[in-house]
Amino acid sequence: MKNSKYLFLAIGIMAFFTACSDGDSVDIDSLQIFGEEFYYGQTVEMAMSVNMSNPDIADFYWESDGGNFLNPQGYKLNRWVAPSKAGYYTIKCTAKCGKASQTREAIAFVSGFFFEKFNGRNTLNAPPTGWSQSNSTVQLRNDRMELLVSANAQSAGEVRYNLNKSDLYPPFSFKSDVGICGITATSENNNDPRYPNDSTRFNTGNNFSGRDNPCAYSITGNTPSATIAPTYFITELRLEWWPIGKTEHCLSRLTYMPVGGTDSVTCLAGVDYDAFLRFQWTRRADVSAGIPQGTGWYAIPIKTDAFRYFKPEGEVGRNISMAVTEDYTVQVFVEGAKVFETDQLKNWRAGCDNAPLAVREYKYIYPAKTRVYVDNVYVYLDSGFGN
Repeated sequence: MKNSKYLFLAIGIMAFFTACSDGDSVDIDSLQIFGEEFYYGQTVEMAMSVNMSNPDIADFYWESDGGNFLNPQGYKLNRWVAPSKAGYYTIKCTAKCGKASQTREAIAFVSGFFFEKFNGRNTLNAPPTGWSQSNSTVQLRNDRMELLVSANAQSAGEVRYNLNKSDLYPPFSFKSDVGICGITATSENNNDPRYPNDSTRFNTGNNFSGRDNPCAYSITGNTPSATIAPTYFITELRLEWWPIGKTEHCLSRLTYMPVGGTDSVTCLAGVDYDAFLRFQWTRRADVSAGIPQGTGWYAIPIKTDAFRYFKPEGEVGRNISMAVTEDYTVQVFVEGAKVFETDQLKNWRAGCDNAPLAVREYKYIYPAKTRVYVDNVYVYLDSGFGN
């Protein structure tokens, strides 16, 4: 029994010296990060491809200058959680085999709070994970999301993404590529190159039926947390535009705020505007003060040719973006160029308990009888689009 004990000990010592001999070697082929761009909190798969003299005693040590790893040390596969700040991050892994070791680095780019590129997926009649829709047929094809109002419907369609973050307030910014890729004369997509080309008239709420044909971005708001509890708060911020560029956009039954002024009128008929920026507010009831609960809209017209991108002869679109600064100044950009800026929302808040906007979701709204696309949706937690 004693001889067997020493025999096993001798074998173990021989194995140790064999593993740690001068013949140890490590040769890293690559450190792979599966993806090119990531958003805050995204879980990223990564792996080492390596050749070594004795894989049975391999060891791996992972490091990064931001974010954190989910898997324990010692394995060639790992998962990294991206940090909540945009930037370029260095991922480092050291592979060891006995006395030999080698280190490889790779760069991970975190671009913003959230993005969706729709690349490499093709599905019919189903929005991608995390997205929902109303009144829409959704297709992922051509590396983008294509939308068409459901058959026989005459009102607008929409897709939306819940940003799923509590207490998200300005500053923030977002951008996406949007465009028209087919026009329908009936409820079916026959690619008939026609578009509703009569004068349009915009009505209250979500009524896009009949002669209404704007496209829209919408940022909807949550009820603010109890720790804030303002008298007023903002429930929606919406940018609406008419890509066909027709006249007589009438803002009926809404309060219109002229640029540079404080007076309001109920309708601005017969005036040529290409877009409106508007927001919906809610007032909490105060029974002791005799103040009932209330809600309303304010809107600001925008005049610019930048939104007039529709062409009957072919597909066309624009990158359209919007930013809200910490003091609630709103900026609108088309193809990266600023086309509009207003402090009307900021000024209104000053007289309404500094009403906050607690961001809930991003929406894209589009008219009936139109096939549209959405691509490259980005949301940032600053007013500078991550820069």
